[in-house]
Amino acid sequence: GDIVGNGYENLIFIKKGLNAEAYRVKAKNGKIYFLKIFNYSKLHRNSFDDNNNLLESSILKNISHANIVSFVESGEMIIDSNKYGYLVLEFIAGETLEEKFCREKINTIYDLKLIISGILEALKYLHNLEEPIIHNEISLQNIMIDMSGKISVPKLIDFGHARSFYQSSSTYLH
Repeated sequence: GDIVGNGYENLIFIKKGLNAEAYRVKAKNGKIYFLKIFNYSKLHRNSFDDNNNLLESSILKNISHANIVSFVESGEMIIDSNKYGYLVLEFIAGETLEEKFCREKINTIYDLKLIISGILEALKYLHNLEEPIIHNEISLQNIMIDMSGKISVPKLIDFGHARSFYQSSSTYLH
């Protein structure tokens, strides 16, 4: 029930990762979103761009593709004298590819082709940008299957390790 950022009400805690906590939230207009909260003191310096903005936010706000999670907004807040960043993304009604594989087998070559071609289209888009983006963490956990429409749509999520192709590889090593 806590209010975060620009009026997002926490509804459900989803998960805690190394660098962020994730929640399902509701905006003032009643729409549901996905919210990530980052404790800046726990982030490595390579998690920020040259302007000291959270790199994941900087990347996502400048891209748009049907097979990539959509950016809504980002910002910063102070809680108990600690600085946090937040990232609001579209809420994908579905499951990760890992969850899908654990729950059921892929029944047809059509289903498999739909997933693979969607992710390849997302990667093609990212790699053909004027400043290409490398995701750096393609995994079954980072592909969501959006089941809100008539046809399931695979979407690439979690750009926490994404980088510009032109950044030194040593930039993101921990």
